[in-house]
Amino acid sequence: MQALVIALNTIGMVSINRTHEFLSDLFCIPISTGTIHKMVTECAQKIIPVIDMIKEKIIASPIIHFDEAGTRVDNKTCWVHNASNSKYTYLTVEGKRSYEGLESSGILPNYIGIAIHDCWSSYWKYDAATHAVCCAHLLRELTGIKENHPEQTWASKMIELLLNMKKQKDKAVFMSKEELTYYYTHKFHKEYQSIIEEARKLNPSPYRKTL
Repeated sequence: MQALVIALNTIGMVSINRTHEFLSDLFCIPISTGTIHKMVTECAQKIIPVIDMIKEKIIASPIIHFDEAGTRVDNKTCWVHNASNSKYTYLTVEGKRSYEGLESSGILPNYIGIAIHDCWSSYWKYDAATHAVCCAHLLRELTGIKENHPEQTWASKMIELLLNMKKQKDKAVFMSKEELTYYYTHKFHKEYQSIIEEARKLNPSPYRKTL
């Protein structure tokens, strides 16, 4: 029963009052809202060592994926900050999405590996980490350029290149290889540089005259 109550309230995101109504109306189990709150609180206390372990594993990871998503807590907008790798996920709910939220979450301030994220400015304030931009976000931005600025023909080429790079990478992983062959790394490097050069010609950096 405790497992059901905790799963409804946490994983299922069913409020304490609604959990009480479900158990009372559907199963005739008269568990009070106070008891439900106690069950969840006691569970939270028991898993603190596990959460601390997950946090340590995440910070020690050579690569971490970061993201954040809005949520509602007590009728207020809060932010779920996510840090994850292939084995672990560390989530915290913060009152701020910005730099203050990242600081409170406690991962990036102590991280020195590769941080993969979108181009949100707050992430770039952490100099100790090596930054990499999420390809899913890059593809989203490139698609926007392609659809709204058809004269920017390089965007379609970059989309095709990124997808082809991922395809070859997935093949290499499937074959238990740790890196691509020289042929593909050289080929992709040349294509990337060519596309970037085309993009720069269409979008030159603004010239600032110095006095």
